[in-house]
Amino acid sequence: MDSSIEILTTPRRDDLGLLQIANGSGLSISVLPTGAVFAFEHTQANRRIMIHQTFALPIANGMGRLYLRLGGPQPTILPIMGPEIGLRVGALDDRYVWEGQGSGVNHRVTLWLHPRLNAWFWRVEVANRRDGELPGDAVFIQDLGLGDQGLLMNNEAYASQYLDHHVAHHSRLNHVLMGRQNLSQGGAYPWAMHGCLESAVGFATDFRQLMGPAYRDADQLGIPFGTSLPSERLQYETACAALQSNALTLEPGATASWTFFGLYEPDHPAASSDSDLSRIETVEDASKNWTPRDVALSEPPRSLLHDARSAVAEALDDKAIRARYRGRIHVERVEDQLLSFFVPGRTHSRHVVLRDKEHIVARRHGSLVRSGQALLPDETILCATAWMHGVFGAQLTIGNTSFHKLFSVSRDPYNITRASGLRMLMEVKDGWRLLTVPSAFEMGLSDCRWVYQLGERSVTVFATVSGDEPAMQWRVIVEGPRCRFLVFGHLVLGEQEFADVGRIEIDSKRKRFTFRPDLNNRWGQQYPEAVYRLVTSTPGRVEAIGGDELLYADGKRRCGGYAAIRTRPTNEFAFAVVGSMIDAKQADALASKYAKPVDEAQMLKPADRFWRNLTHGVRVKSAKDSADALAVDTIFPWLAHDAMIHLTAPHGLEQYTGGAWGTRDVCQGSIELLLTLEHDKPVKEILRTLFAQQYEESGDWPQWFMLEPYSVMQG
Repeated sequence: MDSSIEILTTPRRDDLGLLQIANGSGLSISVLPTGAVFAFEHTQANRRIMIHQTFALPIANGMGRLYLRLGGPQPTILPIMGPEIGLRVGALDDRYVWEGQGSGVNHRVTLWLHPRLNAWFWRVEVANRRDGELPGDAVFIQDLGLGDQGLLMNNEAYASQYLDHHVAHHSRLNHVLMGRQNLSQGGAYPWAMHGCLESAVGFATDFRQLMGPAYRDADQLGIPFGTSLPSERLQYETACAALQSNALTLEPGATASWTFFGLYEPDHPAASSDSDLSRIETVEDASKNWTPRDVALSEPPRSLLHDARSAVAEALDDKAIRARYRGRIHVERVEDQLLSFFVPGRTHSRHVVLRDKEHIVARRHGSLVRSGQALLPDETILCATAWMHGVFGAQLTIGNTSFHKLFSVSRDPYNITRASGLRMLMEVKDGWRLLTVPSAFEMGLSDCRWVYQLGERSVTVFATVSGDEPAMQWRVIVEGPRCRFLVFGHLVLGEQEFADVGRIEIDSKRKRFTFRPDLNNRWGQQYPEAVYRLVTSTPGRVEAIGGDELLYADGKRRCGGYAAIRTRPTNEFAFAVVGSMIDAKQADALASKYAKPVDEAQMLKPADRFWRNLTHGVRVKSAKDSADALAVDTIFPWLAHDAMIHLTAPHGLEQYTGGAWGTRDVCQGSIELLLTLEHDKPVKEILRTLFAQQYEESGDWPQWFMLEPYSVMQG
């Protein structure tokens, strides 16, 4: 093999260098080398329950947070736990410690695990080093899952919808939050209680109340000292237990502390109620077992992403919008604020969403794009998810949309975790910035564009799938001063993160990557010749390619499972992903093709033809040119697009677990659409596939089933 080719593998959990503390009751807490809390888990009878909701990724943070909010003449919010700037981190067998200084305050956080009980304590200690008095409080946020890994990683929002929040009021502790997973986990109902021993004066039960849509391009919690948490129970899709401590005013040189706690029960058969407050006495007694210990502290490794602020895009003014988008229809405004519109095209109208709308809607804007012209699922369809807030390609697959993932899923709707899927950093005068919410996001049936107006620069990212073959190309164009970019994709090469040992080949000489599945997993066993290739048609503009070593300031590789491309200062560069599940030679031919310039317009021609043929060019008109008819005419190609995604690459934006047909679903929407549009041949094939799934003895059907070669998987 060429000596310029490096061989890596995607990391499993044991490869992440986790620090772990555990107690005799089955409770364990894992922390990444960066200081990010990776997991809160409980294991009993070989069943592991995730108390948290999402795993932290190696180069970023998890969803949990702990903030010190300071008032006075220099108000600020300090993150005091996790992979934050200036924190030193240490661990012993029963605790983790984060310590730092900032804004005239010394702070120390100790996460202590009780040796016998399913209880843990966050002790926050602060000392005022300012010359004047200092008011402040602490805000604690714990993401909640309370389910097994399969439930949560299949769909966090679904698990959150089944999680019941109960807010109880204790005579001393005030607000106490209880969460119970109402969806049985192996016959049990996991339960957790959180509170503050010194009294909690505010609370929240969902990240939508704390960060929400406005956080998608923010760098800090937007709730300053003096503003209370909403203190309303919200039963939504990103569950958490968030508590606001009582406020204190520290004199110069004075110290203070708060202690937040968590208590877990593996099975809580009854719904949460105020009677569960009887457990508070046990918690208070357990807290008395805490004793200070000396912990050696050191500065943890930091990724470039840890230090990268969001590249906050400017709003496009009316002049810029008129110049870029002519003939706008279905214009959406709130009062005088322009939010979105459609732009008519030859085969369909493109949907354009502006920055200000992404800041206010709970459901983020995104689009699924797929390649090819098939009317039925096959193993050549490439599909990917594009999210407006700077995820340029999540859950990229060829064939099965669950098992064949190249890039990971973007798992939270508010961009709290910023290292999943395919992302981009750009370098400006004072460091790297993460591309997040753009000034405008354009969606076509087979492509997306992100337009960032950033002062003297305008950056446009194009993502296009081919109408002929399993290929997706990205192109970045800069108007204004040249700059460097750092593109990084979080690799799965299987069904879920940290589950499989996929193979990564880095050819630094030819500036290309090769990705292959783990031959021991389900995908690798069914498709041993499967391969993805990532190539660039602008190799002269690429400074380096590699793994996660490009994502750390010290340049050391840490097995984080990333493919990275760092460019030279440039005004334009392009790269593409191609592949095949059955023919490595076909993947090689596609890689050779996309290693040379390929025009996006040529990629879209066959795609436009496919969508036009699918609908037979049907138009909806009325004699009086009614607005309703125009709206139906505009949306019809998009409805057909969504139906074909559902049929041929089964999954959704938020229901990202896929690869299966629902027996009732495919008999309704898919067959009705195809019959209406006179596509009889694929209907015959759908019916043949359905009857092949009928149970011989009962004559019944499964509720859902995967397609070949995974059809034995059904439920």
